[in-house]
Amino acid sequence: MAALIARQHNPVMETFRQRLAETGQPPKVILIAIMRKLICALNAMINTMNHGPPDKTAAPIVVQIV
Repeated sequence: MAALIARQHNPVMETFRQRLAETGQPPKVILIAIMRKLICALNAMINTMNHGPPDKTAAPIVVQIV
């Protein structure tokens, strides 16, 4: 579902979708490519996230993947 929403509302994903469609890729292949691109982006966000609070008073960042 996230890939469907990203395809419609994210300009980067829309450009990516158009480029794949122009090369003749089937819709399911385009959807899977958008899913993979989203997963890679989320993985990069998690890996570059600060793993500890900057000071003792700040609440720790909790990431829950469902």
